[in-house]
Amino acid sequence: MADAGGLRRGDRGWKVSEADVALFYGSSALTEDEYLEQVLQQYDDATAALLAAIGSMDPDAEVFAAPAPWFGRLEPLPMTARMLALHQIEEFARHAGHADVIREQLGGARPIS
Repeated sequence: MADAGGLRRGDRGWKVSEADVALFYGSSALTEDEYLEQVLQQYDDATAALLAAIGSMDPDAEVFAAPAPWFGRLEPLPMTARMLALHQIEEFARHAGHADVIREQLGGARPIS
């Protein structure tokens, strides 16, 4: 999502604005003008963009991971694109696992019996 000046957060560097925080915290629930199909399509589009980016990257190129203040890392961390891609896969798997736990607690269903 672009800010008022037309820049996306990544284009502005690592500085997080109040609008970024509002977008992040507001992104967990549908607004009155959002529909499930629309959000699912946005997810599919983001997935396709990520897969295209991974498919076209040089795995040995140096990239920078975002700061992680919750781990005490306040500056971007240099790493290879391969390691960053593996980290994204790990994060996706971890959060997909969280959804499994929530679903099991709510309905008792398990993905594999």
